[in-house]
Amino acid sequence: MNPFVLENHENIVLIGMPGSGKSSIGKRLHNMTKLPLLDIDDHIEYSTKKKVSDIIQEIGEDAFLDLESEIVQSIKPQGMIISCSGSVPLRQEAMNHLRETGKSIYIDVPVSIIVARLHRMKADRIIGMNGKSPMTLEEVLAYRESFYEMSYDYRFSCTDNITADEKAIRFLDFCKMKIPDLIPKESKKEKLAA
Repeated sequence: MNPFVLENHENIVLIGMPGSGKSSIGKRLHNMTKLPLLDIDDHIEYSTKKKVSDIIQEIGEDAFLDLESEIVQSIKPQGMIISCSGSVPLRQEAMNHLRETGKSIYIDVPVSIIVARLHRMKADRIIGMNGKSPMTLEEVLAYRESFYEMSYDYRFSCTDNITADEKAIRFLDFCKMKIPDLIPKESKKEKLAA
């Protein structure tokens, strides 16, 4: 039996604010566990052959959320890591589906750390900052908080500004404690290269 193949086919669903580290944790968790990884933004771009920012620009934020929800609802329980875009929890039907396919973990990072990270990134992919009534980054984060609060099975709090590798190791330990049936027994902390 392959120690990296799970008998349980539930997914590990990563949710959180833009800039919380979902993608980097997902990649590192994939490297440590050998579980397949599905990044929702990458999946949308592959499915549509367009960049997320271009899709939002072309069809608008509400239509993008509908498209994203439709794509998310096609995901099956396959024992994989799913790194959600920050906007997935804004559509309850999408989150309900994901929670039916596995366990949802909210990567909770202080807003001050997220703001520092996102001010260095392009905001053209953040729902709420480009619509008819654009919000500031701080307003977007405050608005979304209640959606994340309703959408998780477990909360992984990361209150200090540590390296991505350190965060991934803590996250793996957290998963082994909270959802041991979803983490392969042969997971290696030293396999971190993302």
